[in-house]
Amino acid sequence: MAGLTPYVTPAMLISAPTGISWSTIPVPSASATQQLTSQMDICVRATAAAEAFLNQQVRCTIDVQTESAPSRNRVYMDPSGVVRFTCNHFPVLAVVSAQVCPAGTFPRVFTQIVDTKWEVDDPPSINTGSAVTGGDGQGGNTILFAPGSLGYWSGKRANRISVTYLNGWPHAGITAAMTLHATAVYVDDVTGWSVATAAAPITCPIYDGANSEVVQVVGVASAVNGTTGLAAYGPGVLTLATGCSNVHAGPTAGVAACVISTLPATIMSAVIKMAVAEALVRGATATSVQRNQGQTTKSGSPGDLYLEGCELLLPYRRV
Repeated sequence: MAGLTPYVTPAMLISAPTGISWSTIPVPSASATQQLTSQMDICVRATAAAEAFLNQQVRCTIDVQTESAPSRNRVYMDPSGVVRFTCNHFPVLAVVSAQVCPAGTFPRVFTQIVDTKWEVDDPPSINTGSAVTGGDGQGGNTILFAPGSLGYWSGKRANRISVTYLNGWPHAGITAAMTLHATAVYVDDVTGWSVATAAAPITCPIYDGANSEVVQVVGVASAVNGTTGLAAYGPGVLTLATGCSNVHAGPTAGVAACVISTLPATIMSAVIKMAVAEALVRGATATSVQRNQGQTTKSGSPGDLYLEGCELLLPYRRV
């Protein structure tokens, strides 16, 4: 199955205490492959529903944002001359590049701003020494540029400034089996993992049922498409500080059996609730057997579960 791994996988969905009989989806007599495909479709749709509510992707992405500057909206200047660039997405992990040009120049001829002239304002809180923010929904969306990066001398909105930045939480499906003590992790998306270093690794789980473990990513070894550094994206290889403690299976029918992710568990829980809400629409309700033989009660409202998911996502919503 093409595309990036959703925020939860069928394996994570089945192992969660949802009360759903996932083997009956799409139909009770479906083959294992049909069941897996249908379950994956539900995970993809639940992920899309979460992103629609959030007004942004929360997996790490590389965003290019271009604004007229200086202005009173997204880009303005402090009395000290420091330029404050407000990003459309959060949390901002790092700035990849920035450039500026006169607003009246067509075609655009940009001048690069050197990387010593910027910093992320109110950087995300660091969790257990990791290079990535924790799950508190905090983190800045403003980038500061040094005085002289642009100015008012040409008039208001006289410049166009374009900033490429990393935001969100690195998240990827594992695309090849991992043997015991392996230090290479083949994934479907290396975006954002490049902020990790040996001095400040990304501490995160590999979600794999009973074989789950916490690992430390120290960087991106390579990306299939040749991208490098903070701009690396797409399929590639992550490097672990030490070998993994468990074996991890590769994909089945193109569906990742496990993921490596820094996504807050709250977001994953919300997506699971939305996936269950989707499953309940077709009548796969949770069933609890009562003491009186032959009597059952059905519970679980799709609408209620969806709203519960939305409530969990509120701290991460872009407004």
